[in-house]
Amino acid sequence: AAWTTGGLETALFTLALFGLWRELTRDGGGAALAALFGGLLVSARAEGVLWLVGVFFAVTVADRQRCRSHLQLIFPGLMVFALVLTWRMYTFGELLPNTVHAKAGMDGETLSRGLRYIASWFVVSITPLIATLLALRALRSPAAKLALSAGVLVDGGVLFTLLSGGDWMPFFRFL
Repeated sequence: AAWTTGGLETALFTLALFGLWRELTRDGGGAALAALFGGLLVSARAEGVLWLVGVFFAVTVADRQRCRSHLQLIFPGLMVFALVLTWRMYTFGELLPNTVHAKAGMDGETLSRGLRYIASWFVVSITPLIATLLALRALRSPAAKLALSAGVLVDGGVLFTLLSGGDWMPFFRFL
């Protein structure tokens, strides 16, 4: 119940994030689906464009030869982001939503809160341990490129959580 009601855009954002990653890592990934997921990603949350760039980075680290095609597939998401910024500025007179001003800040308290959040996740949840063990095994498999890409994306999530100060929702929704 907490996950479904916490942040009404969370489910859409998660679908867009992993849908975009899947389309960019899949052989013969669909350009239309990648464009759709990229557009949803940047319009669902204020930090969506950071995740769009992060997904591009994660898939490019794993497969540098497809960098140009990946860039072409995330370009529509960047266009949607420009439209969202224009609309937000025209409608509200601000480039960022109030939640960014209220919750974010690159100060010591934010970083400390983010570190406590991540430390709690490691203490309370078995997920990081299992993910690490599976990642070590996956890096030696034929799917090593996918494992590397997924690992970079997970590390980006941990970094984002640290820099944003975690979340007040239970069960480590950000992670």
